[in-house]
Amino acid sequence: MTLIKTKTGVTEIPQKMIIYSPPKTGKTKSLSNLPDGFILDLESGTRSVTGQILDVKQEIIDRDITDAGERAKAPWQIISEFYSELVSMGNKIPFKHLVIDTVDELETAARYIIWSEQGEDPLNMDFGKGYGLIRDRIMKLLNLFVGLGLNVILVGHRKKSIIEKANVKATDKNVKAIGTITVTTNDLEVTGRLKSILFAWADCIGFGNRIISEEGNSGFYLSFIRDSEDNMEAGSRIAKLEGRNILIYEMNGKGETVTNNWEEIFPKGE
Repeated sequence: MTLIKTKTGVTEIPQKMIIYSPPKTGKTKSLSNLPDGFILDLESGTRSVTGQILDVKQEIIDRDITDAGERAKAPWQIISEFYSELVSMGNKIPFKHLVIDTVDELETAARYIIWSEQGEDPLNMDFGKGYGLIRDRIMKLLNLFVGLGLNVILVGHRKKSIIEKANVKATDKNVKAIGTITVTTNDLEVTGRLKSILFAWADCIGFGNRIISEEGNSGFYLSFIRDSEDNMEAGSRIAKLEGRNILIYEMNGKGETVTNNWEEIFPKGE
């Protein structure tokens, strides 16, 4: 039996997706209008929207958890309870797409549950061991949700950094530095190696932005185009999304929906 085989890609729907954007671009409003979607809200950013939502911080308040140590580890415990409830539903989970908002709050939740288990802040552990524990805990959780057959959408903030890099002059013989230039980068706001691990895990990475139309409507766009000039990380393994800039959601000045294009990413009935 030969191991030299040909494989044909068949996936046209992203099961693992990352969306990140600057603040106040409309991503939460857009995600609340994703058909068959559920938002696991870790930062209470959904107070002004309607939909299937678990507000974890509000859940902590409702449970009257007042002890500081208990409050710190409660987010991860509630997430674990949520997962267990989904498992108990079998194939009757009432949604297809799980939105986790946001990844930096998920990272914080992982940090504090590990701290409660290990008796030490993982950020202070020797040789970066704690960061590895946080990464492993997050990736295990994400893959558990994927294992339930859900499409997982991980939402993050844009980290904007200004760095100095060498300005180079190239000749046909060599390259030499001729001073420095200032470069602005758009990045996902997470710690250390977690970003590269998440980007490798994801089927597609969309950078979101808000654009006002000539009619005055507010539109949320997702770009799956890696922009080297803007140092923006985006892209897709899903062929139909690769290299596209998509108007996902649009509303008028009254807050009424004008356009809902989520089916461009998640077609109806699939």
